[in-house]
Amino acid sequence: MPAMRIRIANCLLGLVLTCSANAMASSDVLFKGILEPYGDRCSGNILIKSKTVELKTPLGDCKARSYKVVEQGSNGEDQHMTYQIQSKSCGFNVIALSFNHAYPDYWKLKWYKTLGDYKNGNEFLDCPVVRFDK
Repeated sequence: MPAMRIRIANCLLGLVLTCSANAMASSDVLFKGILEPYGDRCSGNILIKSKTVELKTPLGDCKARSYKVVEQGSNGEDQHMTYQIQSKSCGFNVIALSFNHAYPDYWKLKWYKTLGDYKNGNEFLDCPVVRFDK
């Protein structure tokens, strides 16, 4: 009887871990895609994939760089995600995307030179962006 309980507990634990991993993967999918910033210093494009981000902007061209998700979440229809680029050669280290359903035609992109700047709210640049692959 105890062996059966252990097997059942292991099966339940496996199911919980699988569901948690699937939930995390599906939340990441919301923010993959092509974004085009616009404005004087904001032109170019940004390609966000499941493990890398590529940026071509007046601020610099960053070939595919890995990133770490610093923060993500949603508040009803509004969404946000913050990426820390795993290379300092781009001239900035953190990009934060946010979507406000009150302005459905564009997203907001904020650039930060360091993670400390992000945590202190010291943005380097703030740009509206269009998302092309909804």
